[in-house]
Amino acid sequence: MVSVWSKVVFVLLMMAVINGTNAQEVQSFRSCADCHRQITHEWQQSRHAQSTERTNPFFAAMVKWARSSSAEDVEKCKKCHQPVSALGLNEYDSRTLAVEGVTCDVCHATRMKGNGKDAWFELLPTNVKQGPSKDAVPVSHSAEFSSVLTSPQFCQTCHGNMEKSHQFDICSTEEEYHKSSFARKGVTCQDCHMPAMEGKSADLGKIRNINSHIFYGGYNAEILRNCANVKITLEKNSSALRAAVEVTNRTVGHSLPTGSPLRMVVLTVQALDENDQVLWQNFGDSPFEDSKSVFMRLLQNDSGAAPVPPWEATSIKFDQRLSPDESRTLVFDIPVPHVKQVQATLTYFPAPATLISKFGLEARLQPTIIASTIQTLSQELSE
Repeated sequence: MVSVWSKVVFVLLMMAVINGTNAQEVQSFRSCADCHRQITHEWQQSRHAQSTERTNPFFAAMVKWARSSSAEDVEKCKKCHQPVSALGLNEYDSRTLAVEGVTCDVCHATRMKGNGKDAWFELLPTNVKQGPSKDAVPVSHSAEFSSVLTSPQFCQTCHGNMEKSHQFDICSTEEEYHKSSFARKGVTCQDCHMPAMEGKSADLGKIRNINSHIFYGGYNAEILRNCANVKITLEKNSSALRAAVEVTNRTVGHSLPTGSPLRMVVLTVQALDENDQVLWQNFGDSPFEDSKSVFMRLLQNDSGAAPVPPWEATSIKFDQRLSPDESRTLVFDIPVPHVKQVQATLTYFPAPATLISKFGLEARLQPTIIASTIQTLSQELSE
């Protein structure tokens, strides 16, 4: 005999299907790890897993700072840093799973809806996961192939264009990419940031090319090193040694840097004596003393103070980032004698050093040298 409660459950399930609310419950990454151990291990090392206030000290410090002036902007940030909260879950699941950041189901249990800046994710029907393979035969859920999941469009839902109320771009990675030779050649975000190698996506799966889930980016030295070149040409004029330093964006399919406007790449030029001691440098304590050597989108407020965080910004003071494939030459006159060598170093900073110091995160947010070269003066130039 069928119990009353069984009938109630059946009716509720039918109502959910009829009303289109049969979306699945978002699962913790721990459920996925039972079968997808290698991919889960990679994801745990990624910034996707470390994107929340609890797991990312820099984001936590920025949120605390922002709350004092702009609660609305905090919620905008959390939408991508803690996207589970924006998937329409009940309060308990939303709060419990938000700490996992960009967890597995955010990408694999959703599909895109809307276009452009209005694009966002909606949950797939119960127990359906999407992936890049057409022949997957999972044992614990249904599978659905998604061409969108392997496209730049999917990544650009969060890593695309972000605007503030002042109607200027805070982040324009999508636009930068589409203007590049990388887009024209069909090179996708995943090709660089999720490189593929032979392996298994699940313990019982077949061997195939599997995309890395470390999500390489600005926090990974492996992808930063040699993404740009520096080249020095030396000559002498009547008053000083002149160094022309050519900087080239080699392998980046968007501006260098991109994303957060606090990111910066700095060119340091030094003149050295015969004992490798520094005789001259293009700036002192702050790289902004030689602003042409700072590659970033610098935001300012109404008073002209810069850099400022996005929620305080009212305009862009300058945007000197390197476009994809761009080469730019900067000229430096070195007004000191006894120079034997000139060195040029390109360094990536996740944020200005003063801000990192303010948050006490110097040990966690180290700069990364992208490229460096040194040129010895010829005998003619040394005279």
